[in-house]
Amino acid sequence: RTATRAFDIRVHPNADLATFRSKVSTGPFGFETGPLRRGQEAFHFGYPKGKPGAVRSELMGRTTLKIRGRYNTREPVLVWVERDRVPASSGPLSGISGGPVVDRDGEVVGVHVAGSKRRGRNFTSAPSSIRDLVSATGLDFTAGRSALREILASENYVEIGRQLRKELRVAKVICDVA
Repeated sequence: RTATRAFDIRVHPNADLATFRSKVSTGPFGFETGPLRRGQEAFHFGYPKGKPGAVRSELMGRTTLKIRGRYNTREPVLVWVERDRVPASSGPLSGISGGPVVDRDGEVVGVHVAGSKRRGRNFTSAPSSIRDLVSATGLDFTAGRSALREILASENYVEIGRQLRKELRVAKVICDVA
C-alpha cells in the first residue's frame, strides 16, 4: 500500500512488454529456457480489475497478435485456454496484464498481455520477446532460478499467488503515460 517510483524503464520495440527497476527488493523469478509443450499448465498472477487474482490455464499454441491504437505492431504470442480463475467471474481479466505467467516450477513462461473473454483464451508474450527485453537490460536471462518453496498445482496456486503478492514479487503497477 505504498507507492514507489520506477526508474530505468525499458520498453520492447515490438511487443507489449516493459521492464523497470524500483527501490523494492524481492526474490527473483527464474525463466523457463526449455521447450514449451501443448497442454502444459501455467499460472497467471496479478490484479484483474484492480483486485488480487489468479488464473490456471493450459497452453494451446502460438499465434500473432495484431495490435492497433497507440502503436501498431504484430507480436508473437502464446495462446492459453483458461481452466479456472480466482475470484471466479465471467468478466474480462483487465488489470492482470503485465503479470507473470509461470510454470509448475515457478519459472516465467510468459507475461499476460491480452484475453478473449468470449473464447476463454488468454495471450502471453512469447518467450523470445521476454528474452530480448531482459537481455537488453544487461541481466543474464538464465540467472535467478525461482525461489518458490513448492511445486505449483491446481490445489495450491491461489495460496502461492497470495504469497507472491505479499512478498511483492507480484505487485500492482500503475503506468502514467503522458
